[in-house]
Amino acid sequence: MKFFTEFLKMFTYITTGTAIAFAVYTLIVGYDMVAVYTVAEIPLVGIIMSLVTTATIQREYSTNKGQILAFVAHYIFVSISMVGLGILFEWVRPVPVEIILMLGCVAFVYGFSFVMFFVSMKREAAKINKALKDRSDSYN
Repeated sequence: MKFFTEFLKMFTYITTGTAIAFAVYTLIVGYDMVAVYTVAEIPLVGIIMSLVTTATIQREYSTNKGQILAFVAHYIFVSISMVGLGILFEWVRPVPVEIILMLGCVAFVYGFSFVMFFVSMKREAAKINKALKDRSDSYN
């Protein structure tokens, strides 16, 4: 059940970030260059990247170095995957300028998702701390 809950969170963050990046990308390249069916492909990309991300996040790492290496490896994998999906869905052409723009979008979505995940975890920790404090106060 935890995997499914985390998957839904990540799907929401990634899909929302991708939709925002798509809106900005559309403003940059112009509406004439963007196919309407791209809007339907965004949730598909959200599902794929959420599965990968949730599977990666579920792992426990024994050191901070291991955690950092996992984040870097995950970011590289997501970047490569998104460039591949971008070419497959014809969001970008395999030319350096468009690939760099796609990598910028990936960095934005990655950062957006990380911030949203951090805020969510902080809120969850605050709830747990409050519950523990309330329980501790009831014993005193």
